[in-house]
Amino acid sequence: MSREFILDHRKFPNLKHRKIGASQFWGGDKNGPCVAVSLTHQNEGDRCCSMNFKQWFGLTRKEAKELGNFLLEFGNGKEAEGF
Repeated sequence: MSREFILDHRKFPNLKHRKIGASQFWGGDKNGPCVAVSLTHQNEGDRCCSMNFKQWFGLTRKEAKELGNFLLEFGNGKEAEGF
């Protein structure tokens, strides 16, 4: 069983050209609960040459927590060492 979530662009206006979603799913006994994050870039250019594309990646709960912490630090202006 899985659950799907789509970000509400009214709450995240800076992401208006991207459709970001997540699907929670069971990754088996080894991985447990996982999430697949998808990003669809929506180009509003020429209709005959659509540049819309979708990318996705999967994360375990532990990986999602680490990525979330990194993104929060970045969003708060704390640059990771080595950048």
